[in-house]
Amino acid sequence: MKKLLFLFILSIAISRCSEDDNTAKTTALEGKWYLSYVSAISKIKSINSLPLNLDEKTIYQFTNNIYVTSSNQFVEKGIFTYKRTNDSTIVELIPDNPDYLKSTYSLKFSNNNSIVEFISQNEPSIYFELTRIQ
Repeated sequence: MKKLLFLFILSIAISRCSEDDNTAKTTALEGKWYLSYVSAISKIKSINSLPLNLDEKTIYQFTNNIYVTSSNQFVEKGIFTYKRTNDSTIVELIPDNPDYLKSTYSLKFSNNNSIVEFISQNEPSIYFELTRIQ
């Protein structure tokens, strides 16, 4: 009887573990952000810097593994992957539109996670900042 009770409890524990595996994992990037700064950087110097007109906000929304970028002029959708290691945080944006290329960025969050810096992995580098809305 003790063996049956042990097997019953073990089977419940195992089934609960598999339910945990299906739970979506949230990241510090989850939520709604607006584009607050953009710069293109070559190895030599900054090519172009743009503090943005806040009347024409570009909004980034990250939910689960989906991202949506929208402004007055366009909407872009796709999936993103988020990988955190001891040394860095990497995000990859993969647009639904086949005309756009996949982009990989290193991320750096402010202490309170209200601002995130994106630094592209390709040359020339694109640097931009997002500020959290909610």
